[in-house]
Amino acid sequence: MKRLFAVLALITIVGCSSSESQTPTTTPAATCSDGRTDCSGTCVDTKTDPPNCGACGNGCPSGQVCAAGACSAECTAEATNCGGACVDTKSDAANCGACGKACAAGSTCSAGACVCGTTVSFAKDVQPIFSASCTGTGCHSGAVPRGSLSLEAGKSYGELVNVASAACSGKLLVTPGDVSKSYLDNKLTGVGMCFGTQMPKAGAALPAAQLATIRSWICNGAKND
Repeated sequence: MKRLFAVLALITIVGCSSSESQTPTTTPAATCSDGRTDCSGTCVDTKTDPPNCGACGNGCPSGQVCAAGACSAECTAEATNCGGACVDTKSDAANCGACGKACAAGSTCSAGACVCGTTVSFAKDVQPIFSASCTGTGCHSGAVPRGSLSLEAGKSYGELVNVASAACSGKLLVTPGDVSKSYLDNKLTGVGMCFGTQMPKAGAALPAAQLATIRSWICNGAKND
């Protein structure tokens, strides 16, 4: 009889232990305020917390920070984080003075302000480009120039500056001080054209340096010098 009581007692003890071991252990939920989020019992700001950036458990890679709920590059004191990239707003033409403030075509960013490029001479710098690339046989030269536009020396300035474009209504071929409103730039870049094909038609597009020269000339007032 004593042995039976001992066995029953052992079964009772084992049963209790088994029941207790099956009770799950949970992390108490945190009571968060100020827009913070409960991440495994800890209140965090998912807009700025690198291990939980945008959502719990979404950790940022090494060297990145969490800004507005997105991982982005960690910038030095001299740079500004613009859309996840570190830029110098003092010299970046796409973010000049502030993120998203882009300089117009023909201008550059200097000390955080958009300014026209280097001043160039029409006769010494711009006309040679027209003469070499636009005045070949059947192009913008001769008695009947293509598009009724002569780009020969001595004629080109008067036929470009403040002259309405025959192909694009409402636009001047060259608007002094405004590259974006000069149809000549549209034709040279092939962007925003109203008619025809990109120029020069006989060969490849102008080299970037030559295009920059023409844009700087327009931006600086398209002077006849």
